[in-house]
Amino acid sequence: MPNGLGFSTTKQYSSEKLFRVDRSSAGINSITNNVITLTAPHTFDNAESVRVISDNGRLPDGLDPNTVYFAITDQNSSAGLTTHNTIKLAKTETDAKNASALTINNLGGTLSVVSRVSDKNSGDIGHPIQFDNSPTQSRRQWYINVSTASTDNKIYDDVVVGLGVTALGSATPRSFIKRRSDTRSNVDTLYRVRHVIPAALFFKNPTLLMVQQTLRFKLTLDLDH
Repeated sequence: MPNGLGFSTTKQYSSEKLFRVDRSSAGINSITNNVITLTAPHTFDNAESVRVISDNGRLPDGLDPNTVYFAITDQNSSAGLTTHNTIKLAKTETDAKNASALTINNLGGTLSVVSRVSDKNSGDIGHPIQFDNSPTQSRRQWYINVSTASTDNKIYDDVVVGLGVTALGSATPRSFIKRRSDTRSNVDTLYRVRHVIPAALFFKNPTLLMVQQTLRFKLTLDLDH
C-alpha cells in the first residue's frame, strides 16, 4: 500500500496500515476536540478510507462498529492538524477533503485505526493500484505501487520489457479447459423432492393430477389418503 504524501518513512505495507490510538495512564483515549492522537506517526493519505477497531468492542460515541470512515490528516490545510501523529475522522470522502470532521469523544476500549486494501477499489485513495494522469500520453495508464526499493520492482521489467523473451520465454503456454467426466450414477446426480399432502385436506379425490419431468428434475408425488 502506498504511504501518504510527505512521509519519509521506509516502512512498507502490503495489505493494511494499522496505527494505535494513544491512551493516558488512566486508560483514557487521547481524543480531544475530535482530534485523535496516535502512538506513532501515521502514513494515511487525506481522505483515505479507514476503520476504527476496539479491543473490547466499545467505540467512542459518534462512531459505529463495522463502518468505514475517512481520515482527515495534516495534508489538509483546513484541518488544523500540525503533526503526523494526529488525525480526524469524516463520514464521507468529500467531508474529509473539506475537513468536516465527526464529533466523537474519548470513550471506548483500546483503539486502532486501520486502512485496508479490502475496503477500497482500484483508483481509490490509498489503494495499491492507481491511474497515472500524467500529461504524457504514454504514461497515462494503470500502475501498481510496489516496494520503495527499485531493486524489488521487477513487474515492469518482467512483464513489459521482457515480455515474450526475457521473463516469459518465446511463447506463453496455451490456456485450455479440461472436461472431467462425471462417473456418478443418475441416482446420485438428481435432486429429489417429496411433497406429502395430508388426506384431511381432500374432501374428494382430485380430478386431475399431473407430474411433469423437466430435463433431469424428478418429482415424486405421494398422496396420503
